[in-house]
Amino acid sequence: MSCPEPSDAARSKMRDLAWRWFEEVWSRGNEAAIREILAPDCRIHGIAAEVLVGPESFLPFWRLGRLNYRGISVQIDDFVVDHDTVAAFVTAHSLHLHSFNRVELTGCATFRFEGGLCVETHQIFDYLSVLGRCGAVDDLDLHQALFPLSVES
Repeated sequence: MSCPEPSDAARSKMRDLAWRWFEEVWSRGNEAAIREILAPDCRIHGIAAEVLVGPESFLPFWRLGRLNYRGISVQIDDFVVDHDTVAAFVTAHSLHLHSFNRVELTGCATFRFEGGLCVETHQIFDYLSVLGRCGAVDDLDLHQALFPLSVES
C-alpha cells in the first residue's frame, strides 16, 4: 500500500521547513528553530557514530559547528519532495576558525515529516573534504586511512 500524495499546501509546508533548517538553523544561527522543526523523538542520522534522538541530542553538534566555523552560508541547490519526505541538495561555505581556511561542504539532507515536524533526517555530506581543507588530515593520511592494504604488483 503506497502513501497518498500530499496536497500542494502540504508539499509547500514540508519544503519550507527544510528551507528553514538551512537558512535559520545554519545560516542565521537560530537555535530556537531546531526545536521548532525537529520532533522531540526525531531520529538524526549521519552526524555521529550513533543515531541521535531529539533536538537536545543535536544541540551539542550544532553548537560546536557554530563555535568552530564563521560566516556559515548555505545555498539550497535543489529540493525533491516525495510523499512525506523532502531531499535538499545543498552547498555550504564557511571559515574554519582553527586553520582560517575557507571550506565548502556539499551534500544532501533528507527530512521525513509527520504532523508538521521532522521525525527523521539523514545528513549525507562530504565531511572528508572538509577535514582535508581544515588541515585535520592530509591527502596521504586520508589515502592510508581509506586504503590501509596495499596491492603488490
